[in-house]
Amino acid sequence: MFLRFMAFAAQLILIVLAVPVAEVFHEAIRIVPRSLQKASPLDFGALGLIGAYMLGFHLLLLGGLALLNPMHPFATLRRFFIEGYGAMAATSLGASAVFLFTTVPFAANYFAWLYVIVFLGYVLLFVAFQALSPSLRAERDLRSFLSGVASVWAILAILVIAAPGALAMAYKASQPFSNAVNALRANLSTDIADTYSLVDAFPGQNFDQPMMFAFLPGGAHLLVWSRTGVLYRHDTEGDAPPEIVLDLSEEVGPTQNEMGAYSFALHPEFGQDGSPHSGDIFLYYTSTNAAGQFNRLVRYDISAPDVAEREASRSVLWDLGRRRSGMHNGGGLFFDEDGFLYISLGDFNQLGALQRIDERLLGGIFRLDPDQRGGNISTPIRRQPADGETANYYIPTDNPWHGEEGMLEEYWAHGFRNPWRMAWDAETGTIWLGDVGWDSFEEHNRVSAGDNAQWPFMEGPEPTERARPETVIGREIGPVYWYAQTALARATMGGVVYRGDRFPGLQGQYIFADNMAATISALDPADPMGTARVIAQGGQYGQLGMTSISTDANGEIYFTFLGRSDAPSGEIVRLTTDEDLPDANPEEPLSEEEQRALLVAAIDTTYISVCGRCHGSDGGGAQDLDLGVPRPDFTSADWQVRVTDEDLRRVIALGGEAVGMSAVMPGWEGVLSDQEIDLMVEKIRSFAP
Repeated sequence: MFLRFMAFAAQLILIVLAVPVAEVFHEAIRIVPRSLQKASPLDFGALGLIGAYMLGFHLLLLGGLALLNPMHPFATLRRFFIEGYGAMAATSLGASAVFLFTTVPFAANYFAWLYVIVFLGYVLLFVAFQALSPSLRAERDLRSFLSGVASVWAILAILVIAAPGALAMAYKASQPFSNAVNALRANLSTDIADTYSLVDAFPGQNFDQPMMFAFLPGGAHLLVWSRTGVLYRHDTEGDAPPEIVLDLSEEVGPTQNEMGAYSFALHPEFGQDGSPHSGDIFLYYTSTNAAGQFNRLVRYDISAPDVAEREASRSVLWDLGRRRSGMHNGGGLFFDEDGFLYISLGDFNQLGALQRIDERLLGGIFRLDPDQRGGNISTPIRRQPADGETANYYIPTDNPWHGEEGMLEEYWAHGFRNPWRMAWDAETGTIWLGDVGWDSFEEHNRVSAGDNAQWPFMEGPEPTERARPETVIGREIGPVYWYAQTALARATMGGVVYRGDRFPGLQGQYIFADNMAATISALDPADPMGTARVIAQGGQYGQLGMTSISTDANGEIYFTFLGRSDAPSGEIVRLTTDEDLPDANPEEPLSEEEQRALLVAAIDTTYISVCGRCHGSDGGGAQDLDLGVPRPDFTSADWQVRVTDEDLRRVIALGGEAVGMSAVMPGWEGVLSDQEIDLMVEKIRSFAP
């Protein structure tokens, strides 16, 4: 009995010691290749949480084995294998629980070392207890060995041991699964400090993967920039279907990883009668094709009455070649009060080109004069970047490196990793920027001309493994606010300073977000590290989650959520207080006519944003899109007579491939209700001459 107690105590001590020892080896030696996962260090709190889960599962599993089998844990080879498999299974259950129920970063290399240490520790315990107790006779024959290795316990344990890896793979591969995991983590871990909520800003409207939006002058219409590269004009009342203003989807191409449309900015004179710039819009996006990936900044005049004229007004400012990884494109775009255009770019995963401003346009904020005013204001471009072409703008003469020989004078500040969103606070003249971190910290910066945010030799408040350059260009700045990454909060988003009147408690506060966690936070610019607090949380995360934070003419805050890639499920929401939320059970429910009108508007939106890309907004077929398959002309009287309603319902529900037609057409069964499918049939019939 004494030996059994000592063995059980030794097993638990092994687990307690394995947790910190594995961290030492995790940082020093790679088992999991660095190309698959970064070696993120785990702090004391994370190790304590891992230890608690590990100890709990080991107590349950090993305690159960001890009750079921009175034999000493190290008495025989078979008993040793059963005990060892049980320990490995308990380790996997603990790792799975950490993955699912906590925000501790799932460091694969750390857990690999934990398995190794637990396994080797059990071997040492077996040898030690055999040496200390000669009366115990281990069965050393091959039959006993094989019965332990290939027992039922072994099979069950191996399945359990594989669980963390399977969970991690599913998390990477499946957006619905990753969203479910993040929702669970968020519900368990997020402490919301205030009574703010998010509410649909435009009820009844669905948006196709909105990356950002803006109110047009007058407030009756929105411009919405879809990740696919389509710019839509929406009626704010939802009475009319969205209009395609520009369609760059063929040029944009694939939108995996971080590719696709990013942001746009309206010229300061947009909408002003008599101005030559009254229709000017600037779009930033990636274009990926067989030739490679290109990051483009392009100007269009969208005041023309038809798409062809708008597309003919195209003027390319930047066409930058880059590596095909698709990551770290940055994406902020705005005008300041002097009419200069700012754009933020990520490091393009080209760390060797950072901390220098004479070669490529990346890892910084850039300031341009797109109106080419000349004189004392700006001068023509003097130097072209490597792997890119720039044109159709001048460079402001007060840019910090203007006039310095050999420099790319567009740079306003540099040393950033992935400044996804940034904004201009007109009241203070401050640029606020959120920089997505590498493997430790997310950070926010207040940026001025000539600043150097120190990436890649610093991340947040700490140095990285990359050497500091001998000569640091510009004024070094650290973040005004940073937070340590967790498994949930690890993709920060630059926000805006609130200048509206609706929420006095947020007046002057910097409102930012985290895409992975879907959290919205506020901090006081005067004391950022001491005041940051989560004020609200969305229900969409990561690749379905938040994409931008913007304001209307009154300074009130709105957020875009991406939604699914196969359906127009994106949202534009606004901040509200719990007291202002609409009654979930109104006394006067919508009439059948009102409900049907909302469904009709939604179907119109679905047709324009999904079906219209191939079949044309007028039903006649998109003439400029070559799919290699014939498309029906919905405006043909012959086609309308020949095809029955039941034929249409079947194609809409099952998709083209299921009925022997084009696989390009998706199936909508389970996405649209029977009533909505009937309304889509009505929509198609409405094109009849």
